[in-house]
Amino acid sequence: MTVDSIIPQVQSTSNSAVGLPKFPKSSFESKTNEKQQQQQQQQQQLAFGKQAKIKEMNSKIHEHENEIPDNTNETISFEELISKIFEQLGTERELKLDEIPTDLLINYLKSYISDEKDWAKYAFQNSNKPYTRNGIEDISINANLLILVWSPHNGSYIHDHANAHCIMKILKGTLTEHLYEMPLDPDNIAKSSEEIISPDGSAKKYYNHHELKPYNTRDLEVNQVAYIHDKIGLHRIRNNTDEPAISLHLYTPPYAKLNGCNYYESKTGIRHHIDMSKLFSWKGEVIHKNDSSSC
Repeated sequence: MTVDSIIPQVQSTSNSAVGLPKFPKSSFESKTNEKQQQQQQQQQQLAFGKQAKIKEMNSKIHEHENEIPDNTNETISFEELISKIFEQLGTERELKLDEIPTDLLINYLKSYISDEKDWAKYAFQNSNKPYTRNGIEDISINANLLILVWSPHNGSYIHDHANAHCIMKILKGTLTEHLYEMPLDPDNIAKSSEEIISPDGSAKKYYNHHELKPYNTRDLEVNQVAYIHDKIGLHRIRNNTDEPAISLHLYTPPYAKLNGCNYYESKTGIRHHIDMSKLFSWKGEVIHKNDSSSC
C-alpha cells in the first residue's frame, strides 16, 4: 500500500534567440564556469560519501540482528521477556534516549522463541484494515509493547518512528521490510522549485521532490528480530503472503503514542503527521474497532 502523488509533467519553453552571432567566452567566464563545475563535483562527491557512510552504518547495525541464541538455556518465556523489559525500563523516571539499553533489549527479544499460546489472546485481526495494533503493556512511562497483525497482501506506509527506538520480532508468518533514507526536504520548504502545470491548467510549485526508493529490502521470518531508528532512516513493512503475519513491537520511548509519527509520500518524500494513540485492542479487549490508528 502506497501513498502516491500525481505529479504532472513539467511545462518546458524555449527562450533561446535565433540568428544571433556567437562570440568566444572570455577567460574570466571560462574560469568562472570551471570553478562552478569543480564546486558541483565536490558537492556530489560529498553527497556520495555521506550516502555510502549511511549505508555502511545501516549494514553494520543490521548485520547480526537476525541471529537467534544457539544455547537453548538462554531462551526465556513470554512472561520472562515482559519482566526483563520492565526491569530495564520500568522506572518512574523518564529515561533519555541514550539511556535505553537497546542491545540488551534486542537480545531479550531474540531469546524468546515464539509460541502462539503465549500471545494468541492479543492477536486480533481485522480483514478490513492493513494491520491492527494491539496493546500488551505500557512499560511505565518509557515504552509500550504491541502485537501487530498484518492482513495478507497489505502493509504500512513509509514511516518514521518519532525519534524512538523500535525493536520488532516476527511471531508468525513472513514480513518484508523496505528501508529508505530520510528525505532531504520532507516539509516541502526548499527555496529552489520548478513550476508544474496541473491537470486543470493552473500552475503550481513543487519543491525538490524526490521519489523514495528502498536502499535495502529483506524478508523477516519467524523469530527474527529487526531494529530501526530515525537515524537509520524510514521503513515500510508489508505482508506479501496469502496468510496473516504477526509481529511483536517494542517502542521506547513511546513517542509515537504520545506525539504521533509521520508517513511519507512515496513519489515525493513529503511527510504528513498522523495520530498513533488509538490502539485496536488493549490487553485482549477491542477498544477502537473502526477508528484505530495506523501509518
